[in-house]
Amino acid sequence: MVSEIKYDLSPEEIKSVYRLRYDVYVTELGYPQKHACHVTGTLPDPLDESGDLFAVFRNGLVIGTCLSNYTKSNNLEYYPSLYKMSRFAKSYKEHASVTTKLVVQKGFRNSSAAFQLALATYLKGLSDGVRYNFIDCDPKMVKFFHRLGYVVHLPEVNHPEFGSGIVMALELRNVERLMDARSPF
Repeated sequence: MVSEIKYDLSPEEIKSVYRLRYDVYVTELGYPQKHACHVTGTLPDPLDESGDLFAVFRNGLVIGTCLSNYTKSNNLEYYPSLYKMSRFAKSYKEHASVTTKLVVQKGFRNSSAAFQLALATYLKGLSDGVRYNFIDCDPKMVKFFHRLGYVVHLPEVNHPEFGSGIVMALELRNVERLMDARSPF
């Protein structure tokens, strides 16, 4: 099966992304999501309007997605404060991104879908001058992100919609760190 990754999505593909988010975050994980529409079974995010929405397709169906927003393009709501970005990088306001809403459909979690999404956001970030990427994750995902070159920035954070998690940070151009981690980046 061949996968395709896209970030220039049609309105119908965006609706499919919103349905996948809802299926994972609301139905499967039971996270309270203030932007969820329980009537349509969709989960849009206000940050979708100013970010890059990525999706992995297999046989025409969305199997994974993530959202990347740049600090220089918008205020990112509560993320700079929640992630304490200034502790990691003084220049975060001009050179950082935040990856959110990274989900993969249950049947494809052992596939390369999450890696494809991470690689796509990494490459786009590099081309757009991003130096730092921040993401929060469940503790069971730390190993995955370490393998990509991320480091734990905050060992515990209480996200308003996802609860307890870990904030990780990646220096996109830190070749030494990427080599030490044996990152595929």
